[in-house]
Amino acid sequence: MKANQTRCVTRIRNGIERGFGRLKQWTFVDFVVDTNYLPTIGKIMKILCAVDNAFFTQLIEDNDEVHIEAECLLSNLELENKVKSLEAETGGWRKANIDDTKNIIPTYDQIDIEKHSGEYSIRLAHAYLGHIEQERAVYTHQQFKTTIQIKNIVSRYKTTDNPKKPTVFVRFGKRKLAVMASYCTCKSGLRTAGGECAHVTASLVAFKHWKKNEDIPSFYRKAEALFIDVFDCANYKQRTKYCNIETTSGESEVNADDDEMMIE
Repeated sequence: MKANQTRCVTRIRNGIERGFGRLKQWTFVDFVVDTNYLPTIGKIMKILCAVDNAFFTQLIEDNDEVHIEAECLLSNLELENKVKSLEAETGGWRKANIDDTKNIIPTYDQIDIEKHSGEYSIRLAHAYLGHIEQERAVYTHQQFKTTIQIKNIVSRYKTTDNPKKPTVFVRFGKRKLAVMASYCTCKSGLRTAGGECAHVTASLVAFKHWKKNEDIPSFYRKAEALFIDVFDCANYKQRTKYCNIETTSGESEVNADDDEMMIE
């Protein structure tokens, strides 16, 4: 399963990318290196890496918990996503109010979400939470009494007038998030080897607040707006187009006036 394979690659690459990021704190390698340093750049990098190893904390800790997590990940690589094969492929979902889902959602906190989904997934999830608050559509099913479906999670890569809107299915258990299962219609939503996609993580954060009758904090709506400004090039392109039209129009008028003066 491709989604699980990419998850394994991500887990392995995590320490490497963090190491690169820490090395780039040195001004020398934070920018393009001058070609004059080519004869000595290898020695310089060895010194920087030696300093990092000697005086900074370990990027990855080798302990029993990490080994257990790795064994669990490997054992789940070939598992079928049962939420997809059962809930997602069954019709009869009915739109529900938030109050109808409170008995389904177990009690959990932000720490539980961080342990379950990971800090990086939570950071990505911030971009979706504003949309969930404004355009949420929640569904329940008579047959699947512990599963909630949520729609209208607008993609953070909103570069068109008709962005993708993945659908998320979350099957809760009785013990916080320990036995939770999920499926999302995005390309990473089939994962069974740990680490839900950001759409599922965003849903978990939203459910946590709705369970307590809380609105999603304004911080998330601001983060969502920031992501739209950064990723959505449509508005920028439209403004640039109008500016170019006005500039061209202004230059044409000036040239026409100059032609008239020459004729006179």
